[in-house]
Amino acid sequence: SGFTQFMKYKRTEAKKFYSSLLASVIFSAVLTAGFVYLTNVYHNLMFILLTFSCLFAVMSNAKILVTAFGGKKKLVGAAVAHIGFALLLLGALVAAATNRPVSLNASNFIPVKDFEKAEKPGENIVLYRNEPKKMGRYTVTYVSDTTIAPNTIYKLNFKVYDEQSGAVKEDFDLNPHIQSNDKMGLIASPDTKHYLTYDIYTHVTSAPLKEEEDHDHEGQSEEGNYKAPRIVQVAVGDTVHTSSGTLTVKALNNKPSAKNLVLAEGDLAVGLPLEVDVNGKIYKTEPIFLVKGNNVFDFARNIDELGLRFRFTKIIPDQGKMELQIYEKPQQAKDWVVFKAIEFPYINLYWAGTIVMVIGFIISIFRRQKEVKAV
Repeated sequence: SGFTQFMKYKRTEAKKFYSSLLASVIFSAVLTAGFVYLTNVYHNLMFILLTFSCLFAVMSNAKILVTAFGGKKKLVGAAVAHIGFALLLLGALVAAATNRPVSLNASNFIPVKDFEKAEKPGENIVLYRNEPKKMGRYTVTYVSDTTIAPNTIYKLNFKVYDEQSGAVKEDFDLNPHIQSNDKMGLIASPDTKHYLTYDIYTHVTSAPLKEEEDHDHEGQSEEGNYKAPRIVQVAVGDTVHTSSGTLTVKALNNKPSAKNLVLAEGDLAVGLPLEVDVNGKIYKTEPIFLVKGNNVFDFARNIDELGLRFRFTKIIPDQGKMELQIYEKPQQAKDWVVFKAIEFPYINLYWAGTIVMVIGFIISIFRRQKEVKAV
């Protein structure tokens, strides 16, 4: 649309055509250089060429717009619409080229069956109700959810803290929601936080079905609230993924203490210190293995906030390893949601272009109606 604006049907002046075209090309090339550097898309030749095309369309139509205001008002609508369309394409180009996930998951693990077949675990975060998690500069908390059939609406709170004073700099809620469809599976509708130069787009990628939720019942043993244990053999320094975070095995403690632990001569008690890293927050516990006479006992330890229980059940001296039983509460036992957040830089160019294009259409429609009435 930029190139043809300099041409006139059967009366194009070659000298004026080439001078106007050259001026727009040079000016567009300068703007392109600055724009691709600012938006960091200069590494890709195709992006550079597309950016030049969009900016050339903007500049050439802007020149026509100036001319139109000088007397040829019938060109105003078309020029404005073309400028809007070029800005729309430019915004879509930059957003597509530079968008990046901000919900980075260092463990690269999501405790949902077959999740990796549909999404990248490293770009999604699991949130448990009222358990804040760090996400870049944001601290995100799953506050609540509301089901209004067929939609489930989630309330996610985002806070930004000043690193020095700890004061809250930003505090806002986003409300992505989902529909569970028998034929299409989970259908997500996003929510967005708008900034001047970028948007944060947030959507739910996995969540429990409400009808599948289970609850504790009277008469159950404590371990009845957990899934069947995962039995692993670990050595000092080993790491194990859990539903909540990364478990690290620390050096054995030969002098553990516990409320009901009474040792007689010849008894042996060994503690197994464990640390669970949940996005930088460390939870510590220490299950105990006890040899008393010819009998073997163990003292289980829980981390209730994470829905985890550990039993230290065996020492394997010839392998230098220990047997650890890891109990995890079912996902339905803790309210949880998996979400993904993506930053779209300069996406406002897209929306600005859309608005400008619509304005151009409206101007053209009114001009055309006026011409029809005049006839």
